[in-house]
Amino acid sequence: MLYILKPPIEAGQGNLSGNSGSIKTMVGKFSRAVALTLFSAALAGPAVAKPTTVTTPPPATEPCSVYDVTYSVDGPKSTTLQIADDCAVRTGNDKLAEINKLGFGDTYLELAKFDTPGTSSSNDVCDYLWTLDLVSGISGDWVLTSEPSPTSLILDLIIVIKASNTFAAYWFNDVLFDGSSGGHWKSIFTNGQGEVHQISHITAYDDAITGSRMPEPGSLALLGLALAGLGVMRRRTHT
Repeated sequence: MLYILKPPIEAGQGNLSGNSGSIKTMVGKFSRAVALTLFSAALAGPAVAKPTTVTTPPPATEPCSVYDVTYSVDGPKSTTLQIADDCAVRTGNDKLAEINKLGFGDTYLELAKFDTPGTSSSNDVCDYLWTLDLVSGISGDWVLTSEPSPTSLILDLIIVIKASNTFAAYWFNDVLFDGSSGGHWKSIFTNGQGEVHQISHITAYDDAITGSRMPEPGSLALLGLALAGLGVMRRRTHT
């Protein structure tokens, strides 16, 4: 008896001739799917990356407004408070050199300062001792007084409020002062969460060298009497 040996069929091969139709069908479906995918991608154009959203915290300070600090010769209880003529915000401490670089004048001197919670410093400027009353919190009244109390002075005044590492300066050009004047103030300083900072101090400055100082009425009266006396003497000399 004659035996014919055939190579063994490996697992998974099965009957290749019988499955050729199924394989061709699968290949055709796969090719069409790839083609459709490529065609859709071509119509859609190049992929565009989504922009990254960056959340920026609010600034540590807000821009100042001339309405933040007000003034009246009659003090904060007055019904005719005036707004500042200009204002500026700077980083750092309100040292005298920085005040004189704000653009409001370069010959300012410190009149008085009040550090919260309760330290006041007075300065003798132009023969007057100046003092600022108690201030604290995020808003309130401020009062500047002098000793002696003049009948009338003209001040070129800067009021500074400070919190953290920033200060805001408010300029009042040629305002009348009678010995106890002031107004309202509010803090503009906030943190990243929008919470308002309490101020650390308030300071008053005046352009004490070039600022115009009005002679008091008593001085004007004496000057008038002196001029009148000179006139009388001249008339007597000519007669």
